[in-house]
Amino acid sequence: MTVTQSMQSKAVIFDGDGMVVTGESFRLRRARDHGIPDEVSNPFFLNEFQKCLIGQLDLKEELERVLPAWGWTKGTDAFLDAWFDPEKAPLDERFLPVIRALKEKGIPSYFATNNEKYRSQNLLDQRGMRTWFEDVFPSAVVGSKKPETAFYDHIADVLDTDKSDVLYFDDDGGHVEAALMYGFNAHLYTDFDAFEKILAENI
Repeated sequence: MTVTQSMQSKAVIFDGDGMVVTGESFRLRRARDHGIPDEVSNPFFLNEFQKCLIGQLDLKEELERVLPAWGWTKGTDAFLDAWFDPEKAPLDERFLPVIRALKEKGIPSYFATNNEKYRSQNLLDQRGMRTWFEDVFPSAVVGSKKPETAFYDHIADVLDTDKSDVLYFDDDGGHVEAALMYGFNAHLYTDFDAFEKILAENI
């Protein structure tokens, strides 16, 4: 993978799950803790849920249809509460002083995430992440998701700067590869220390 270097980035993009949002994935938790194995839930998450991610379907309406067949009897809101549990998916607050320091230097930070509207609202409004960033790009609002070109087009249109000046982090290698091909200065997020090193080299 060839990385395009930019020694003075003008914007920094942060990923959600696997970077700013930590903890065990809900896919593992719903199988282990709630008795919903992959073979039961995967067809939904590979099909209807993908449309929820880009705002074409409503997650609550779709879950109401499938949860009884999964053996879940506590209702849709309780299912979402288990999914969004902040103790199981805590925010990595080490990023907050970094974002504030970038802002003091005149470099805005942005949040780009593949999430449907209810989890986006939970992260951004109930848990306060909207206040962290200059702007946010949830796939449900953008209408496309990473690694689709339309998702990166939306970011580029909002930022209105040279693509190479956008410092982009993501823990998904496919998303990083797509962002690199798009022209962003993209890097794979592996851990916080490596992130800080890359940030220092590009700011």
